[in-house]
Amino acid sequence: MNIIDFVKNPQPNLWQRFLNDLARTDDHLKENYLNIDFDEFLTFPCVLDSEKIVCFSGLQYNENKWGQGVARCSSRMWIHPDYRIQGASKFAGGPKFLNTTYCLPMQLELAETMGINTLFISRESNPRAFSQYINLVKINCGIEFNIEPMRYNVCGHQHSPTDSCNQFVAVYHRDLDAKSNWIKNMSQHVVY
Repeated sequence: MNIIDFVKNPQPNLWQRFLNDLARTDDHLKENYLNIDFDEFLTFPCVLDSEKIVCFSGLQYNENKWGQGVARCSSRMWIHPDYRIQGASKFAGGPKFLNTTYCLPMQLELAETMGINTLFISRESNPRAFSQYINLVKINCGIEFNIEPMRYNVCGHQHSPTDSCNQFVAVYHRDLDAKSNWIKNMSQHVVY
């Protein structure tokens, strides 16, 4: 496996091949990936296997949406269907979990280097699977995110809350100041 950060090292031809392949699939979330703007990300690691993109996600930072010092990690996560883990061992940990092995550690490291002290991960649906994923992050990355009891409009106040914007979130605060910063910046985005 190779990793390329598409923010630092854009690969337009490789990305276009991926988009062409994705457009021909019946992936119900493909619209999330067809128009990614890499300028919205501080880092966007892509995992390659034989020059084919098999996994990606990014560290997204937007003060207008979430306030200063708050970033969304594991954003726009995608894993090729052939590399997705099925069954009971789904969230047991280990290197077979591409995002938490390759992409997320790069995002966490950059956030720390840049002094971003509050990180969140979000999902639209399936809180049970989300909880299992957050446990996998703890196993593979050693970082404990806590799932918030309410949903948040992760699109920010510029957008009316929609089903795709109202998401479950799990938050990591590096310290108490970071927790206060989350409350100050994100309490206006609680939807229920």
